[in-house]
Amino acid sequence: MLLKLAVICQNITDLKIHDCDEDSLDLVLFIKMQNNLRSLSLNFNNKEEQYIQLSNIIGQKAVLLKKISLGPVITLIRPTFFPSLTYLQYLFLNNNDCDLYESVNWQEWEHYINMTTFPYLQYLKTLYLLSSIECLIIERSGEKILEIDVYHPLKTQDYPTENKKLIKMISLRCPKIIKLTLDVDPDNLEEISNLLSNCSLLEKIYFTTKNYIYPNGDKLLKIMSNKSPATLREFSFVDKWNFSLKGLESFLEDWKNKNQFPIKFTHYYKEFPKSFCWVFVKKM
Repeated sequence: MLLKLAVICQNITDLKIHDCDEDSLDLVLFIKMQNNLRSLSLNFNNKEEQYIQLSNIIGQKAVLLKKISLGPVITLIRPTFFPSLTYLQYLFLNNNDCDLYESVNWQEWEHYINMTTFPYLQYLKTLYLLSSIECLIIERSGEKILEIDVYHPLKTQDYPTENKKLIKMISLRCPKIIKLTLDVDPDNLEEISNLLSNCSLLEKIYFTTKNYIYPNGDKLLKIMSNKSPATLREFSFVDKWNFSLKGLESFLEDWKNKNQFPIKFTHYYKEFPKSFCWVFVKKM
């Protein structure tokens, strides 16, 4: 069926494959016959089979790709094609299947990403990846990243240190970033302060954290109040930050007294929006 379709469809630019359950030769040949492929999305539903042929054909098409999405188990495919992703602008790596974490060869991923440069990368989205992998991708980028969404990074023994490195790397390599979703270890708030100072074009921020902050997370609010760029319009946070009423009142009062955009303030309960608060700033 795919081969017959390929005879009349050889100039597909955006290809999405759902429920990919085998390393199919027909699918490989179908992709191979595409002359103008720019965007590729592969959704795997086989947790055990390695997709060797697909890895190889992606490598052949990689130089033309501007967008690639892999999931929900990215480690079923070998990252050998990464060094050929020269013109990539959008990268989504979804490793949402928790069953395979311990058997993953992350060194292979680090090896091939370390051989790669992403001079045109603008959008990076990840789920359940090591912070070291995310950090390496950003380090190898060309300082053109506009949006980073890091959801549920894997918690390792050295997670606070890895998280600090990631925050530092974003601060250093992403001067043009507009939207940031990031898990923040509470010990790394000083790095967040530096990030807010360096990333002066930020408009939207969503901070998560892995554990409830005691007695409260008001230190983050103070940093947001003092260091947020003038462009910031949205600040979202999970309930684990545990801000006090006094801390929230102080933040909102400080914001009213500054010549900044109105801010959309969103509280997420278990990562679902619970309440919305709009603060409109009008100078008299």
